[in-house]
Amino acid sequence: MKYQSLNEIFENLDEDVTDPLQLAKDFDCKVVESELPNHIQGFTEPTSQYIFINRNMNEMFKKFVIAHELIHALLDSGSSYLLENERVSTLKTEARANKGALFLLLRNYYHILNIDGFNICNFMSFYHIPEKYFYFFNECLIDLKTIKKK
Repeated sequence: MKYQSLNEIFENLDEDVTDPLQLAKDFDCKVVESELPNHIQGFTEPTSQYIFINRNMNEMFKKFVIAHELIHALLDSGSSYLLENERVSTLKTEARANKGALFLLLRNYYHILNIDGFNICNFMSFYHIPEKYFYFFNECLIDLKTIKKK
């Protein structure tokens, strides 16, 4: 565990770096693509700072998984798996990792597309994020606006 909160991570981001893979490198985390069972999208081993992602996923969705696992690597002390199932996990650590991943991808999205407006459906489609995250992300956007203003 390198950081105590999402805010602390966000304060230590290089403004010019938005790609989740590069962010992982900048935070000294190694990302490894592996043959994993289809229901495991990724997992983190925080003590070694390794992030493993399923190589059989869409390239854009991998950015979400890397961002999600990076948050675990920086905030959590134990291993964590991002599993494919029908619902979004409500576990505190998973919700925090999803919220952090959303923020990191929003930075990347605005950097890549250089847009002024925002449409959550277009954002989710761009990264191939499953619909099950829609309501969770919608709720998080309000919290992230508060974090960004600080």
